Amino acid sequence: MDTLKSLLLTDLHFEHVQWLNELRFWEDELKSFNNRLSETIMKDISQEAKAQIEHFHNKFILHERAIDQIKNEVKKHESVLAHISSDQDSQMSEDTVVDHAQIRDSMATERTMYTQLKSEYYTFLSRTLQEIREA
Repeated sequence: MDTLKSLLLTDLHFEHVQWLNELRFWEDELKSFNNRLSETIMKDISQEAKAQIEHFHNKFILHERAIDQIKNEVKKHESVLAHISSDQDSQMSEDTVVDHAQIRDSMATERTMYTQLKSEYYTFLSRTLQEIREA
């Protein structure tokens, strides 16, 4: 395998590993967030807060689905890279690079949306917990 091809495959694989780790972290975090919502809904809270809990629960489900979709895309792409790596005659196609860039864009979009959701969630949670303490 030529050196340039090997370096490119190594870089793309490394990025896949980073993404999968980040996605697993988000999955764990979402489980924790959902557990916290389940605890909070059992408290004496307003109807508005209950509606917000439902809103966040639905958003978390959407993000879980997006995470699963990206994980599947990464795993498929990793299979393509493994094939290219194992086959001496196989070359890196432009489609392979474009597919990788699309996954990178999906990760960036999900990262932005997830960060925004976390911020909204923490704001809601701190406000709701303050209301519970004051009641």
